[in-house]
Amino acid sequence: PVTEAITGIDLVHEQMRVASGAGLSATQEQISFNGHAIECRINAEDPRTFMPSPGTISHYHTPGGLGVRVDSGVYAGYAIPPYYDSLIGKLIVHGRNRVECMMRLRRALGEFVIDGISSTLPLFQDLVENPDIANGDYDIHWLEKYLARQAEDALEEPRHRVRDQHAGEHEAVTRIGLDLVDLGLEAKVRRGAGRLVHLAHLELDQAGEVGKQVRDRRVHRQLG
Repeated sequence: PVTEAITGIDLVHEQMRVASGAGLSATQEQISFNGHAIECRINAEDPRTFMPSPGTISHYHTPGGLGVRVDSGVYAGYAIPPYYDSLIGKLIVHGRNRVECMMRLRRALGEFVIDGISSTLPLFQDLVENPDIANGDYDIHWLEKYLARQAEDALEEPRHRVRDQHAGEHEAVTRIGLDLVDLGLEAKVRRGAGRLVHLAHLELDQAGEVGKQVRDRRVHRQLG
């Protein structure tokens, strides 16, 4: 399909011509390349493990528009059998250059809907947003490494949640402990202040008693 998209030649038609003895309709010198094309093979498989996902398609909607083509024979209600190739269809997108082609592919993948079974659509939707894919910076081992990192991140996420939960519980316990310490210090300060007031009252009482004794002595002297 990508060859047909950038050359405008129907390869199946050419094969039929050759099989009938008519030969090819064009020479190599007459073939020219136009624009950029990308094909996504949508399979009935888990998008991470690639395990087959046979079953009945409950809802099916294909994208359309300029430069978008879908080769498929399935429909809503179609049952994907477990015995054959898991291919659901091919999404082929063509543009004047790679940037335009990637933009159309991103839109087409967003419009594509396959419900009722697992498919590789989510994987393609992730890949089309990846900078390495957008820049063409990948090789035959890239996808294997990418999926391995995704699996590691999926395993690490619960561990982070547990660590964050423990950290939060420790912080809460520490905060409660500090609050209790603050309350204890405040109680001690209050008790200390209370003792000072009590001592001040005692001193005042003692001073008052001394003053009373002095006054009594003066009165006694005057009367004597």
